[in-house]
Amino acid sequence: MDKPFKNIDEQLEILKSRNLIIDNEIAARTALLTYGYYEIVNGYKMFLLEDLTEERFKDEETFSHLYALYKLDKNIRDAVLKATLEVELTLRTAIAYIISEDFGEKQNDYLDPRNYRRGHKRKNSTKYPLYQLLDKLKNIANDDIEPYKHYRETHGNIPPWILLKGTSFGNLVNFYKLLKPEQKEKVISICTGMPIRYITDIMKSLFIESLKLILSYRNRAAHSGRLLSYQPTNTMSFYEALHEKVMGISEKEYNEGVGHTGLFTLQSILSLFQNDEAKFQLEFNLYYSIGRHCEHYESDLELLCTHILIDYDNMCRGINDYYKKG
Repeated sequence: MDKPFKNIDEQLEILKSRNLIIDNEIAARTALLTYGYYEIVNGYKMFLLEDLTEERFKDEETFSHLYALYKLDKNIRDAVLKATLEVELTLRTAIAYIISEDFGEKQNDYLDPRNYRRGHKRKNSTKYPLYQLLDKLKNIANDDIEPYKHYRETHGNIPPWILLKGTSFGNLVNFYKLLKPEQKEKVISICTGMPIRYITDIMKSLFIESLKLILSYRNRAAHSGRLLSYQPTNTMSFYEALHEKVMGISEKEYNEGVGHTGLFTLQSILSLFQNDEAKFQLEFNLYYSIGRHCEHYESDLELLCTHILIDYDNMCRGINDYYKKG
C-alpha cells in the first residue's frame, strides 16, 4: 500500500508523536523542505531509535541530532566522491597512455578488438563484454558534443586520451578487465608506481579487487546512498601484506572479519595509488567532518566507529590529525 502524502506540519507531528524533540522548528521545516522526510528521517532514524518496532526515539533525542547525522553522511559522501574521482583520473590516464603506446592513437588501431580479451558473457546477454564496451566508445566518438565533434571533424580521429574522457569509472574498470596481461601490468605500474618486475599475481588480484571496492563506494556516494552502515558486497577476499603493513591488522583479525570492507579498508587501499591526493581527500574530509560532528555529539563517536568500520584508535588518530590539529 502506498503511503499518503504528508505536509510539513503533519510530518513534524509524526516525529513528535514518536518522542523526537523538535528543538528548532524553523530549521526543521527548512531541512525537511530542502532534503525531504525520507532522506533525513527514514535514512538516519535507526541510529537514534529506542524501539525499532514502534519507531520510538530515545528520550531527549532531537531533530537537530537526526539532521546532523544526515549532514555528516552527506559530507562523507562528498569525501568519497572527491577521493574516487582522483582514482578515476589516474586510471583513465594510465589506460589511455598504455593503449596509445602499444596500439597507436588512431581509432581503427586502438579500438581493434584483437587487442583485447572478449570477457565472459553475462547471463541473458547476447554480446561479449568487449563488444558492449566498444559500442559505448563508438557512441562517444560519434557524439556531437565537444571535444569529440572537434576532433572528429577537424582531425578525422579521436585519440584515446580524448575519447576516454567520456567514459564513466565503471566503464574504465571494465576496460581494465578486458586488457591483456601485458597491458594490465603496465596500467598497474603507472597507477601504483611499482616497477613491472615486482608486480606479482597477488598484486594483480589486489589491484582489481581494490578497483571493485572503490567503484562500489563511488556508485553508492554518487547516487546519494547512505554510507553510515554501508558494507559493499565487493570485499577484499584474501589476506595480503597490505592489511598488516598498512591497516595494522593481523591475519587472525582478518580471518575474524576485520579489514574486508568499510571506510578504513577504502582508506587503506587508496594507499596503493601513486596519486596521494586520493587518500588525502578521503582522510581530510572524512575525519574533519566526523571531528566537527563529535564536538557537538561526543557520544556518537563509538556509534560511528561501529557503523563505518573504523576502529576507535584509528578514528581518534584521524580526528586528531585532520580536525584538532587543523
